[in-house]
Amino acid sequence: MISKRGELRVILLLMIAMGLGWLLILARIADSMSPEPPSAADQGPLNHEKERIKDKLSSFSEAPASRSWRLMEKSLGGYVPTSDWSNLTHLIMVAGHTVYMGTDFTNAGSQGDRWFLYDYQRDQFDWFLQHITAGVKLAHEDPASLLLFSGGATRILAGPRTEAQSYWLYADAQDWFLDTSKYTRVQIEALKHRVHTEDFARDSFENLLFSICRFRQLTDPPLPFYLAPFAESGQLENEPKQAKGDVVLVSEAD
Repeated sequence: MISKRGELRVILLLMIAMGLGWLLILARIADSMSPEPPSAADQGPLNHEKERIKDKLSSFSEAPASRSWRLMEKSLGGYVPTSDWSNLTHLIMVAGHTVYMGTDFTNAGSQGDRWFLYDYQRDQFDWFLQHITAGVKLAHEDPASLLLFSGGATRILAGPRTEAQSYWLYADAQDWFLDTSKYTRVQIEALKHRVHTEDFARDSFENLLFSICRFRQLTDPPLPFYLAPFAESGQLENEPKQAKGDVVLVSEAD
């Protein structure tokens, strides 16, 4: 005779056995439906691609910070400096406000109608040109500085032209505001080499933030910096003794 407790145990064991049986059946069905693993010959291209990606990632992890930035920039199609900028310790940032719509950058300073200006900006055009001149002058006086023109493609009707590109091309067409009778082409090119662009900022906050990031991307400097705003008089307010990692803003005074 089997007690009720014994009957329950037998029923429980039968249920467990049936459950295991169903699991085995489902596992066999899943195995039969799964594709066969590729042969060694089929895995050749896949293995090659895996190795290529592995090598690419290792080059980023093993390279110094500045080199990694340049590898990343190159992979994104960006500009890669031809020489090391790690010796540049000061950032000078000129915030862009407009885009040049013409092609004659040599005479762009006298063609206010060719710059994309809003109505409220038309009486500020001369100030914008002075910002460019002042930024280049500061960069010329400080050989340890990097000048960044900052400003993205903020004018839909101007297409992909950026404020930063317009400022850079204008200054370049003016030989960086250096007297060619006093400075050699080598000296002018040396200044030009320390001027670059930040082409994504859409407002004043991004002008500052993106320029600091761009500066660090290109030079990998220490983080501390000092902000020296550019006054309406055309002079730096309370000109500080610059320390390593300083940022000088050349823009309208707040």
